[in-house]
Amino acid sequence: MDKFIATIHRIEKLNTEEALALKQFTTVAQTRFLKKGEYLLKPGEANELMVHIDTGMLRQYLTDANGNEKILQLYTEGCVFEDCTNLTIGNTMQYAIQALEDCELTCFSLHDILQISDKYPVFQKVGSLITSINLQSYNEHTAILMKYSPEERYKYMLEHKAALVQRLSVTHLAQYLDMSRETLSRMRAKVFEISIL
Repeated sequence: MDKFIATIHRIEKLNTEEALALKQFTTVAQTRFLKKGEYLLKPGEANELMVHIDTGMLRQYLTDANGNEKILQLYTEGCVFEDCTNLTIGNTMQYAIQALEDCELTCFSLHDILQISDKYPVFQKVGSLITSINLQSYNEHTAILMKYSPEERYKYMLEHKAALVQRLSVTHLAQYLDMSRETLSRMRAKVFEISIL
């Protein structure tokens, strides 16, 4: 729970009363462990959780009509997320969320979140900031896909998200950059060849 509390304090400065409320709030949290490859949520399941990534990495992805998996978002340590499209109990997922590494997660029910937000308005602000952070990340990813060629996307990742590139398999990096695994493998070989010359 300490990692979740640290993330919230990083997002918004809380006064003493709010900090105590947050500590109390964490008593209703559940710690979940996912092994690499396990699912947090699958399409069609009701999303009634807010999740903090304590350790590990998750992918949020869709499968298109041709059976190709496309990663919409990647979540790593310190990320907090919920289904930002509709914060309503009973809302069903249109995508899957799967562990790409072994994960430890701090999970809260939507019901508990709504209760604390009603009592302490600062948590409504925190929720809005979390949504804004996730939307900014989503928009950055969308802009990369729309603006850049496949080679430029890969170079962008190497320049701006090198640590993430190191953690992702070729398959998952290709899904995130919306290109075939073969195309990405060729580009990686080319970059490696240039780097040793």
